Amino acid sequence: MTTVSPTAPQDRSLEFRSTLGRLASITIFSILLIAGAIYVVMPIFAIRWINTPFIGAFTDPTLTISGIYPSYIKWALLDLDVRHPDRIVAVNNQPITSANSLQEVLSQFKVNDTVNVIVEKGEVINQSGWASRGRETYQVMLVPFPFQSQIYEFLVPYLVGFIFFVTGCIVFYIRRRELSGRIFGLFCAMMAMMIGGLFDF
Repeated sequence: MTTVSPTAPQDRSLEFRSTLGRLASITIFSILLIAGAIYVVMPIFAIRWINTPFIGAFTDPTLTISGIYPSYIKWALLDLDVRHPDRIVAVNNQPITSANSLQEVLSQFKVNDTVNVIVEKGEVINQSGWASRGRETYQVMLVPFPFQSQIYEFLVPYLVGFIFFVTGCIVFYIRRRELSGRIFGLFCAMMAMMIGGLFDF
């Protein structure tokens, strides 16, 4: 007659939990590695973006002028009363179809060059729709991306996110076998990627 040790189910449960813990640690370690890689690459993209002549406004991926600006902002397109939800459609008659294409076109020019920016004036309808009010052309002198804006728009979020990343790595390394250490490491990694990525290149 075969007897089953009363401790066998408990041993299997402990082994299962141990396996889950190892998988969780590997997963969080991988996420921290990804966050670290992002923080290595991010300054490279930032420097390339900053070295491109600046048109005088931020746009979202649809090329719509961003809607919120701090009070210290005094940029060319904004000074010409180009505001959200206006959209940039061309620069010097070169069609603009994406944020990347805008940067590619601007990289063909130098600081202090004057370009013709064609803007489709927009109007929000019922908070969800968008309607065109026609197109207007603005002459804009390209400038370097302002240093003050570099500090507030990139450096500060980058440093805050980097602090989250380093803190998460340290706590995870010390307490990776504890649930609280894993959760905190994951939280810091996600916060680092979210805050560090506020500047949309």
